[in-house]
Order: sequence, then C-alpha cells, then structure tokens
Amino acid sequence: MTPLLIALVSSVLGLSVGLVGFVGLMGVMWILTRNTSSDPKPLLPPAVMIFALLSKLPLLAGGWLVVQGLGGPGPGCYGLGVLLVYCLAVWRVHVVSLRD
Repeated sequence: MTPLLIALVSSVLGLSVGLVGFVGLMGVMWILTRNTSSDPKPLLPPAVMIFALLSKLPLLAGGWLVVQGLGGPGPGCYGLGVLLVYCLAVWRVHVVSLRD
C-alpha cells in the first residue's frame, strides 16, 4: 500500500471516529441542558447519542490499533483527523458565541 493511500485511509478513519465521539458528546450535552418538553426533538434518539458517547474510547483505541498496523504515516494522519474534528468544534462554538 502506498504512503499516500495509507495517509488517506488513516485520515478518513480518524475523521469518522472523531465525528462519532463528537456527536455523542454534543448529544449528551443537549440532553442534559434541555429545559422543557417544548424543546425541539433531537435528530437522533437519546439512546443513540449515549451509546455514541460510551463507544468513543473503544472506537478511538480500535482505530489507533488499525492504523498502527498500516505503519508509515498512518498514526500521525489518524491523530490529525481526530484533531480536525475537535478544531472544527471549537471553531463552531466561537462562531455561535459571536452571533449572541
């Protein structure tokens, strides 16, 4: 497998795993901050969001083990993929805070 393909696969895996963990985290935060029953319904059921949050660490560890086996630029690109998800989350919070 070429290093470019390893980097691409590792980055996509990191983005995917990071996104699952982020969706779970934001979903549980949404559940905890609901004020009334008149709040809009979530896009995902609460059980799915809680499961995503609880599966975050096993998915991160499993993804890391997969990219370790690929070698080369895999682990670094995986970490950068996960990091990109959380950088985008911080950016989103900043943009929302500017609107308020």
